[in-house]
Amino acid sequence: MRKGRLRVNDEVTDVNYRCSDGDVITHFVHRHEPPVTSQPVTIVGMTEDLIAVDKPGSLPVHSGGRFRRNSLVAVLAKEHGLFDLHTVHRLDRLTSGLLLLGRNAAAAERMRQEFEGGGVQKRYLARVVGCFPAELRVEQPLRVGNAREALVEVHPEGKPSVTVMRRLVYSEAEDESLVLCMPETGRTHQIRVHLQWAGHAIVDDPLYGPLAVPDTAAAAEEEEQAAAAGTKRGSEDGGFGAAAKVRRGAGE
Repeated sequence: MRKGRLRVNDEVTDVNYRCSDGDVITHFVHRHEPPVTSQPVTIVGMTEDLIAVDKPGSLPVHSGGRFRRNSLVAVLAKEHGLFDLHTVHRLDRLTSGLLLLGRNAAAAERMRQEFEGGGVQKRYLARVVGCFPAELRVEQPLRVGNAREALVEVHPEGKPSVTVMRRLVYSEAEDESLVLCMPETGRTHQIRVHLQWAGHAIVDDPLYGPLAVPDTAAAAEEEEQAAAAGTKRGSEDGGFGAAAKVRRGAGE
């Protein structure tokens, strides 16, 4: 209270103050955001209605949870002067790749309908454990297995989910495959869980990989960000890469 972090009615007060009806108590907390990659956000193309960017891994699309300034939308506003962008689709925080954003609400809605109607084909690359089959079609329903941990699982009562996968390269030395993944539906964590179900999890996936230690806070945060994005389609995830550098250790 002496430092002014705990205030009553927006005023610094004494520790002996007695609260009265109607008092508003405010606690000011200083928090640092988790570090993200220093890889720049590259604008691939831009029109009057849409913008395409190369989203680095570890950078969430939206502010939310533990992230505020270290998000794709915030970086585009601060470093490129692009404000009031609208989500068309989304990628998970750890997933890198092309992302489309609308520069106005009408354009974003038109493009969103293209995605939901199957007019846009999405492809992802994943580095997985073991020698993947030449081609595999996975038709396994998915659901959130544990609401508290926000982890997805294959379950007969889940939503219909289909992913077509094709091996591109196999490294015998590393015992890893590079797989092209083409989702026909868009469920949260779909590709990651389908690869795990097939016995070839993404190598360094922290939630579904071979050495996964579930981070319940991070998993729940991804769910919150998906809801905040207002998208009906969940994210389809590709390969992961380690974030070697640290970017913007922003403190609020």
